[in-house]
Amino acid sequence: MKQEEHIMSLLTGHDIQIGAYHSARDFHLIPAKKCVVQPPSEKVISLDVPGMNGQADLSHSITGYPVFYEREGAWEFYSDLDFNRVWTAYRDIKQKLALQCQTSAKIILDDEPTFYYKGKVWMGNQPTQTGQNTKFTLNYRLYPFKYLVKPLEEDWLWDDFNFETDLAPQKLGDIILTADSPSAVVRLPPTDKPALLTLKGSGSGARYVLRYNNENGEVISQGSLFKLGLFQWQVKILLKPAASTNGGMLNIYYLQLTKEAGDEAHVRGTYEPGYL
Repeated sequence: MKQEEHIMSLLTGHDIQIGAYHSARDFHLIPAKKCVVQPPSEKVISLDVPGMNGQADLSHSITGYPVFYEREGAWEFYSDLDFNRVWTAYRDIKQKLALQCQTSAKIILDDEPTFYYKGKVWMGNQPTQTGQNTKFTLNYRLYPFKYLVKPLEEDWLWDDFNFETDLAPQKLGDIILTADSPSAVVRLPPTDKPALLTLKGSGSGARYVLRYNNENGEVISQGSLFKLGLFQWQVKILLKPAASTNGGMLNIYYLQLTKEAGDEAHVRGTYEPGYL
């Protein structure tokens, strides 16, 4: 069998990209079952209060929203190598993962290509033999939230779009306001973690209004964006998680931009939501 055909025969659709390495194409590992990332556990802070039944839950008292522990778990793989080559592969994969994950690597599941996780993956205990199969274990410890692989500043291509798993948020990057189109409204996708929205204005200047839940909702923040000489005005707004703790509302944010007097206005926005 040719090398290309052999590699393609390993691909299951349940494989993992770990930094620069793919579990099937680079490590020749076959998932024992579909690889999933375990959900994070919420941090719970309880306090015994004299005279009170039960305990007081202070978990959201500081932030106003839940916080979480890291995601931890393991994936099991079979190797397609004969047993006398397994130990060489074990040492090679162990070394590459150690170098790749010295700080933090980007992890993408083939079953979940829209999102990436951040954290460390390392080789578990020595490989085990089950009948004719050799099994490897990869352990992981990942940040509680996952992020969009394709930034909101880029166009989303319909040719690569998976309607079952993908989001289709509006492009946020460079927004141009002209005399013919002096205003724009962008619906920001919700976030499960606090996320920073940064807006930079240039050209003739523009006004921004950020609202809750609809285009006429409560105003969270507003102001002007412009460029004066070499100075580019910018604003940073910290958006709270989508699931609020007061009434279980889902916070959706709408950004309205309006050109001020003059020629074209340019607004550059960056925003990285995180998801559980």
